[in-house]
Amino acid sequence: MKENPSEQEWLEISDVFHSIVELSKSEREAVLSSITDERKRNEIEKLLLANDAEQSFLESSPLKAIHSEEISPKIPK
Repeated sequence: MKENPSEQEWLEISDVFHSIVELSKSEREAVLSSITDERKRNEIEKLLLANDAEQSFLESSPLKAIHSEEISPKIPK
């Protein structure tokens, strides 16, 4: 059974995640490849995947589509 990261490890994981979350994929990978602790790297990768999935979901949100011209009805003059 895997042991959960300690509080200190979570702080380190969180710091790295927040420092790379806005970077490009190649920049992220460069930072991740420099992390020698496999467990920390895996946790950061999971956070990045979850964040990217959430962003993707929000970008395709039905609410966004409602406000787009494509779906909004044209009001006749």
